[in-house]
Amino acid sequence: MAEYIYDVLKAFESVILAHYKKAGTTVESTIWNRFTEIPIPMPPLPEQRRIVAKIEELFAIADSLGAAADSLENAVKRLDKKILDLAIRGKLVPQDPNDEPASELVKRIAASHKSPCKNQREPIAPPFEIPYSWEWVRLGAICEILDSKRKPVTKSNRKLGPYPYYGATCIQDFVSDFIFDEPLVLLGEDGAKWSRGDKSAFCVDGKIWVNNHAHVLRPCDGINHIYLVCTLDILDLMPYVTGTTVPKLNQEKMCDIQIPLPPLAEQKRIVAKIEELRAVIKPLTM
Repeated sequence: MAEYIYDVLKAFESVILAHYKKAGTTVESTIWNRFTEIPIPMPPLPEQRRIVAKIEELFAIADSLGAAADSLENAVKRLDKKILDLAIRGKLVPQDPNDEPASELVKRIAASHKSPCKNQREPIAPPFEIPYSWEWVRLGAICEILDSKRKPVTKSNRKLGPYPYYGATCIQDFVSDFIFDEPLVLLGEDGAKWSRGDKSAFCVDGKIWVNNHAHVLRPCDGINHIYLVCTLDILDLMPYVTGTTVPKLNQEKMCDIQIPLPPLAEQKRIVAKIEELRAVIKPLTM
């Protein structure tokens, strides 16, 4: 039965190529005389048919499981986006009237932090409604920008060590020295993605080195790092990105990003709920 022979040869393809491969060729092939000598386990014809039928059945199940897994993974991603979207609109956890309003937090930050935003005094046009106790602020008004401290090092000049070397989206290498040693937020400047849900920001902590492809942000007192990252990850930052051939989120545009800011107590409740829900949905893709 041809289908049975095909399945056997396919199953033992790597073994056949290892032992019967034609020497001196770049394309994997076999010598025909030797190929005809390959031993084939040959059951009775009815059993061949049963084997082929079972193989086709198993492959069909595997294909359906693969499609289901892909579908489930996409569903989990959509659910995570929905969780973050509800979070930044004040709909993930209830507001507590006893919380200090975010307006008071913003006043305290403004008293000790000089924002680099050139448009700081221009009113913000809210893209969506937020609870009464929240405030719309610009990113530069609630973070210190530490970009001047970052330093790129070419791969040939890096000395291997224990400290993570960060780029636009993640750890690029490990090096022998560090620039920063504190909790920070990194946001891709170039070489990243900035659409809604693209996870363009991430938290870092400890001794690290950062190159010039990621903005380095030190959130002011009263700004929860994880809340800020979740907000940056779910907002569509593309309107702030310049350039077409080489897209870039430059520092001036980054500082103008509009952030929906809850009271600090609510920021903490939101983060706790996000982490709780993520802990529930994460095993679905494992």
